[in-house]
Amino acid sequence: MAAGLPPLSFHKLRHTVASLMVAGGVDLHQVKEQLGHSQISLTANLYAHGVSEAQRRAADVLDGIIKRGTLYES
Repeated sequence: MAAGLPPLSFHKLRHTVASLMVAGGVDLHQVKEQLGHSQISLTANLYAHGVSEAQRRAADVLDGIIKRGTLYES
């Protein structure tokens, strides 16, 4: 391949994109819609590893807000 990347099946590419969206903080409902899953439980079960990372980041954001005492950066 011109980019020097190994061949990647469509399924693996789809899984990678969904994992990156979840890890990047995209709402699980939006990922579900992008993938065309009928139920959010399917999306959550397949991408639970990314959900826990997103939850950790959300907790870090909340921690920062509490410590600053405001929503806004100072």
